[in-house]
This record gives sequence, structure tokens and C-alpha cells, in this order.
Amino acid sequence: MIIERIKVENFATYKQANLDFNDLGPTVSVFGSTGAGKTTFFVDAITLALYGRAYGQAEKKYAKQVIPSWASKSKVEIDFRVPGDSKYRVIRVLQRDGSSSAVLYKLSDDGRTLMPVATGVSAVEREIEKLVGLDFKTFMNTVVVRQGRVAELISRDLTPSERRKLFLKAFDIDFTKHRDKARELYLKTKSELDTVKKEIEKIGSEIDVERELKLKVVELEAQIKDFAAKLRKLTGEKEELSKKLTEIQSKLSEVERRIASLEQLHKTLSEHKGELEQVVKQLEKFKSLLERKDEVERKFEILSRQVGALEEMAELERNVEVVKESILRLKQLMSKRDSLLKELEASQQELEKVKEEVSKLQIEAKKYDELSEKITLIEIEISKLNGYSKFIKESINALKENFGDEVSCPVCNTKLSRDRANEAIIHLTKELSNIESAVKSLESDKRVIALEIEKLKDVKEKLRLKEIALSRLSAKIEQLESQIKDFEAFAKKLSEDEAKLDELTVKFSQLSSQYMLMFGAYVKIGEVKERLKTIKMEHEQISRELMSIKEAAGRIGELKSRRIKLVQLISQLEAELKEYPSLCELKEKLTTMQSSIQEKLGEVEQLISEVIGSKARVEEQLKQIVEFLKEIKAKKERLKELQARSEELEKKANAYLYLYQYVFHEKGLPLTLLKRYLKRVEEWADYYISRFLPGKSIKIEA
Repeated sequence: MIIERIKVENFATYKQANLDFNDLGPTVSVFGSTGAGKTTFFVDAITLALYGRAYGQAEKKYAKQVIPSWASKSKVEIDFRVPGDSKYRVIRVLQRDGSSSAVLYKLSDDGRTLMPVATGVSAVEREIEKLVGLDFKTFMNTVVVRQGRVAELISRDLTPSERRKLFLKAFDIDFTKHRDKARELYLKTKSELDTVKKEIEKIGSEIDVERELKLKVVELEAQIKDFAAKLRKLTGEKEELSKKLTEIQSKLSEVERRIASLEQLHKTLSEHKGELEQVVKQLEKFKSLLERKDEVERKFEILSRQVGALEEMAELERNVEVVKESILRLKQLMSKRDSLLKELEASQQELEKVKEEVSKLQIEAKKYDELSEKITLIEIEISKLNGYSKFIKESINALKENFGDEVSCPVCNTKLSRDRANEAIIHLTKELSNIESAVKSLESDKRVIALEIEKLKDVKEKLRLKEIALSRLSAKIEQLESQIKDFEAFAKKLSEDEAKLDELTVKFSQLSSQYMLMFGAYVKIGEVKERLKTIKMEHEQISRELMSIKEAAGRIGELKSRRIKLVQLISQLEAELKEYPSLCELKEKLTTMQSSIQEKLGEVEQLISEVIGSKARVEEQLKQIVEFLKEIKAKKERLKELQARSEELEKKANAYLYLYQYVFHEKGLPLTLLKRYLKRVEEWADYYISRFLPGKSIKIEA
């Protein structure tokens, strides 16, 4: 990369500067005192334009320090050429808030912009690194030597070792991390190698038992054959016992079914005997009821007449209660009549008072309207006079402002002499004074009327409230008069109800006397309801008893027929139940045989279970050994893999150890690279020095 032009604006100590290297020779030397801005212009401007960094710092936050105190931003442009003679221009602008923008253009040979190659900070930096082949760190270590570093390099006080360290740092030749990485990888590989060797040793000890396990497999297979033979024998015994058990269970089931059938017959026999006992009891009961038939019918007739008489009296009793309640309610209402009359009288007096107040307020309201109208007329007149006053003032001013011999009249526009004009001014001034006096008089009248209106301002609201009160009182009086009128109808109804009560009482006394003659008991008003309830309960009980007697008369024949049939059924069932004891004895015998065979069958099944369990355990053991043999086979394969891995890790460990001990040692690759770099530096230094001091050369001892 060759820098062709540097341009800065508001950059550190530079307000504006532009340097085109094409106007200079092939070798450029810059002289200036310390702090003059040489490094700022020739190093920091280039690193800021290319990489967005300044003052040799890798962090971009330090870059904004290039913005001087008088500016809000800095701008830098660099034109450079890369191999292949392609020419580029990078422009970067850095703001005080730390934000920045960057654009990279490709240029034609005459310096004109052809097209943008990249836009944006990240895109421009990626493209710069691609074109130049250097990132910021490499650029600073290979292209730039900052102020003060040259003196260090040429100092005679430096030992070769110290100078070597300076050059290593300058060329960024540092393989410490690579050496540490090689050591880390060596230790990691060595650890893995030790693990692999331990696993190889473990697998070797595990596969030694293979022959012993194969012999065990043969032994277990023989045991499984013996268990299979025992299982076949026991299964045959089990099948024979199961067959016998099935036959006995079949016979036992048949006997149990027959016994269950007989037990059902025994239950039916018990039910028939119970039913026969009930039929006999009902026949005796019905015979007893038939003997009481005439007595019950007589009692039923008497109670029926009592119920009829009491129901008639109960109706009268209910009517008496209704009339009494009506009389009581009417008397309570009549007691309110006097209080309503007093309330009506008080409301009428209050109504007259409110009417008088309304009449007075109406007069005041009328006066208020008249005063309001009068003050409006005064305001109109004042407005007219003020307008006329303004016109007169303007006319006087117009006459005064004209200084000629003739003056135009502002009212009629006729020509007036100066004397006539002065007379007109005097006349208009007097008229203006009269108008102002009239306005003052009207203003005084207005204030007087306004005071009167202020006194009457609440009169309309008072009138509205009083009219509402008047309306409510009128409605209340109408309501009270209506209620008092209703009391006349209440008084008439009360008289009628009292007469009706006397009539009902007399009629009830007559019916009570008749009841006394017929049934020997006197009933008062208030006792009828309870007496009727008691008699009705007796009547219903006798009615049910009479129904039972009638039902018994119809069912006696039916019950006799049922008794004969039940006797016959009981005889038949007792004959069938005679074989029940012999069947129970046979059931007990079969049950004993069944238990004996079940016990033997259980023993055989226990043996079968034990043989199956033993066989299963041996098979499981055999299965585990077979699986283990498969694992041993897999472990053999694993052993081969581990051995191969061990050889590979051994080689890697040796390689990493060699890198650590020799290649990345400070006297290894770093020293070799440094020698080559210094040789190249000596060649370039000799080339430049020969241009100033022919025949001289530089030798760097490091």
C-alpha cells in the first residue's frame, strides 16, 4: 500500500491541512519540534482514516480525543494505492458524541471518484483489511514506529538481550501462548493416554475369565434339561389330579344345585305357613267386625248429622269474624277524621298567607321588569349621545387642523371662512358640553335605577318558590277534602256492618240451641272450628271402620278358599323335602374328597412353581453369562481400538512435547523469525542510508 494524499479538517491541532505526496520526491523527511503535530498528521490521521483508531490505542473510544475543543466533529481523507495500481479514497467523519461514518471509494487515475466500494464503519474496515492485507494491530507493529521508540532501538545502553526483546515486541513475535497451548495439549493428551492405558489394563483382566465362563455355560445348560424333565413329570400328575377334581366338582355342583332347590322349597314352605297363619287371623278379625256392623252404622249416621250442623255453624262463625274485622277497621279509620279536619283547617290558613305573599311579590316583579326596561332605554340613549359626542369631537378637530382661509365644513362639506369656522368650533364645543352634561345625568339616573334593581334581583326567584309552595298547598287541600269526603261512606258502612253482626249473632244462637237439643252440647262462637275438626276426625275413623266391615264381608269367602289351597301346598312341599338330609350327607362326603385332591394338587403346583423358579434362575444366570461373553467379545474389539488410540496419543504427546521444548522455546522459532525479520530490516536500512551516506551499512545485534 502506498499513501498518496492526506487531508484533515478540525483534527487535533489542525484546523485544515492537505498534503499530496505525488507533488513530492520519492523520499520524504519531516522535521519539527516535539509536539508540533508530526505523529498526529502522518500516523494518527492514517490510522483513524483506515481503522477508526488513533494515538496507537486499539480501543475506538480514544479516537474522539482528536476532535478539538472548537469543533463538534473531525474529518479525515486518505488516498492510497494497492498492488495492481488500484487507487482508493477513504473518508471518515468522527462526531463528538462518539458516533462516526465512513465511505470507501475507488478512484480513477486522475483522482475522480468512480464508485463507492463500501459504506458504513464495519463494512469499510472489512474492505480496508482485505485490500491492505493488514489489521490495525499488524499495521501498528510493522508499518509504524511511534515517537520515542527509535531512540530506544539505537541506544548503546541496551544489551543484545534487551534489544532482542524490543524487536520481538515491535514485530509482535510472541509464541508464549502457543508454547503454553502446546504444554496444555501435551498434558491433556498425556492424561488421556494414561486413562486409555488403564482401560487397556482393565479390559485385559476382564477377558481372562472367558474360558471359565464358557465351561459354566455347558454346566447350566445341563441343569436346564434336568429341570425340563422334572417339569414334564409334574405336569402329567397335575393334569390327572385336575381331571379327578373336575369330576368331583361336577357331582358336587349337581348336589348343591339340588340342595339349593330344596332350600328354596323350604323357604316357600315357610312363606306358605306364614301366609296360612295370616289368613286364619284375618278370618277371625273379619268375623269380629261383622258382629259390630249395626253399632258402627248407627254411630256413623249420628256423626254425619253432627258434621252437617257444625259446618253450617262454622259458615256463620266465619261471617261473624269477617264483619267484626270490618267494623274494627272502620272504627280505626274514623278515629283519623278529626286529625284530618284540623290539618285541612291549618293548610287553608297557610294557603291564604302564601297567596298574599305571592301578590306582593308579583307587584315587585312587575316593578323589576319596568326598571330593567327603563335602564335599557337609558343605556341606548347614552350610546347615541356618546356616538354623537365622538362625531362632534372629530368635527372640531377637523376644523382646527385646517389652517387655510377657507375651511370645508365636516358636517355638510360647504366652504367656510376662517371666522365662520371659529364660530362653528365654538358652537360645536357648547353642544359637546351639553351632550356630556346629559350623559352624566343619564349615568346618574342609571346608577340610581341599578341600585333599585339590585334590591329586587331575588324577587323573581322568591316568586317562583312561593308559587311552587302555593301549588303544593292547593293539591294537599284537595287531597284532604277528598279523604274527609270518603269518611261519610265509611260511617254508613260501619252502621250497616253493626246491624249485620247483630243479625248473624241471633242466627248463630238459634243453631247452637238446636245442636244442644240434638246432641246434648252447647257451642259458642269461636268454638265451632275446633269442635268440627274433632267430630270430622271421629267421622273419618268410623267411615274407615265401616269400609273395612264392608270389605270383610266380601273377602271372607275368598280367604276360606285361600286357606284350603295353602294347606294342600304345604303337604306337597313337606313330601318333596324328605330327601334333603341324604343330599346334605352326600355333599359333605364330596366336599371332603374335593379338599383332599385340592391339597395334593396344591403340593404338585408348588413343586412345579419351585422347578419353574429354579429353571428360570438358571436360565437368567445363563443369559447373564452369555451377555457377559458378548461384552467380552465387544471388549476385545474395544481393546484393539484402545491400543490403536494409545499409539496415536503417544505420537501426539511426543509432538506436543517437542513443540513445547524446542519449536516455541524462545531460542527456537521466535529467534529464527526475528533473525529473518532483522536481516530484512538491515537490507532496507542499508538501502535508505546509502542514499545519504554511500558505502555505510547497519548491523543490528539482537
